[in-house]
Amino acid sequence: FRPVLSGLCPSTCPDQSKADLLPPRDQPSQTVLGPLPSGTSQVGSMLAEVGAGPADDAARGPRTRLLKRNLVLIPIVRALNMCIIGQGVLNLFWEHTIGLDVQQMFYLQVLNSIALSVMEVPSGYLSDTWGRRNTLCLAAACKTISFGVYGVASSWLHCCVAELFLAGGYACWSGTANSILYETQAELGQRDQALNRESYAIFVSQGTEALAAIAGGLVASYVSLQAAVLVTVLPYALCFVLCVLLMEPQEGPKQAQEDDTLGFMGRLRATFARREVTQCMYPSLWLGASTYLAVWVHQLLYERNGLPLPLFGVAWGALNMAVAVASLLSPFFHRQFGLYRTQFGLGLWGMGCWMVMGWWWSPWAVIAGCALNLQRGINGPMFTTHLNHLLTTEQRATIQSCYSLLFRLLFCLLAVGVGWIAKSASLGTACITAGAVTGSAVSLTALYLLRCSSTSPSESTDGGLLTDEQPAPEAASEEEMGAVPTPSP
Repeated sequence: FRPVLSGLCPSTCPDQSKADLLPPRDQPSQTVLGPLPSGTSQVGSMLAEVGAGPADDAARGPRTRLLKRNLVLIPIVRALNMCIIGQGVLNLFWEHTIGLDVQQMFYLQVLNSIALSVMEVPSGYLSDTWGRRNTLCLAAACKTISFGVYGVASSWLHCCVAELFLAGGYACWSGTANSILYETQAELGQRDQALNRESYAIFVSQGTEALAAIAGGLVASYVSLQAAVLVTVLPYALCFVLCVLLMEPQEGPKQAQEDDTLGFMGRLRATFARREVTQCMYPSLWLGASTYLAVWVHQLLYERNGLPLPLFGVAWGALNMAVAVASLLSPFFHRQFGLYRTQFGLGLWGMGCWMVMGWWWSPWAVIAGCALNLQRGINGPMFTTHLNHLLTTEQRATIQSCYSLLFRLLFCLLAVGVGWIAKSASLGTACITAGAVTGSAVSLTALYLLRCSSTSPSESTDGGLLTDEQPAPEAASEEEMGAVPTPSP
């Protein structure tokens, strides 16, 4: 315990100089560490020592140990956020317990998306100003309340209330969880590992969602659909507790307010004026809409194809495991093909999967759904890390919330159309239409951006994503790192 005590109380250890609290010389990009943050106990710092590594890590101060604890806690928190036990049978809960039809289900999701659209940007600004940890705690609290309401719901209005709380939770979570992981690594001088850690975090969270879906199917089969939804309160309550234990990155929201001469809207406009920021969003918007539409179609397809109820959870788990496994392949695909080439291929792949889902009337059609989810697993980590690297701390969560806002608006338009086609024609026709529209949009936008990158390489960032083989330019100026320049006082 001597390194811990000396870090907490340097004056009690005369032989340890203040220089020992500075980062080692072989890591010039390491942020100078200060004293233990206010409110952190000695027990917390001792717990942070677990897994800290060699003795020289302990000499860097308790803040570094707490930040390293973040790298352990954040994947767990994100996994608990995805532990939606009732998700795999939620459509059946709406249909059989509440009594909703297909169009009402889509209207419920449109309501959720509209609420998210209203709260997305304010929640991102809240994260950039109030703090990452506080915003994550608020998100976990909202989701706990949401599934608590679902557990006692008996009408469409009750579902609306639950969806509004769920929208608040998603809005606060969106961008914040990714930002706190990236900023923790940046402060530790490990930004070159961002893509690998993001891939691992998605693998853990999607694997957890798969296991939760299997558990939800069993609870729905042997207890009730409503019980499967209600029990989802437990992982979110635990998620709230772990969010409280997170450490706020030092270069995060608090310090970002010091450089605010352009104002919030000024920085926002200046960021979106950068082509490399807006360009990379286009294909991902359509990719996200494609997979999110499928989330609300899969269970209806299972019912149409005669899949037994106990296997609903297993099928949903297989869908999420496909995302989990594909996320581990994301660094490989980026190194081999780059961002836009990968997205071009994923657009064609998704179109084919939607076609098969619409035409194939068999319980084995779940294979096509798993194949469709591969595009989410491959695209998610590389796009998220790519966007994080382009943004600065004071706007990272806000810009990601703006991206989520655009995605929700796009989903609203597509969901209304797909729901109408499913009701007036057939579910298979709706799947084929969704695949043709989203797949074409992804491939065409990715192809356009790829052609732009080949004609004007200086204006494109395709292939510029950081990996372990491409260390981050820690010593770069604010202009080189994409920060918005501000006039001197």
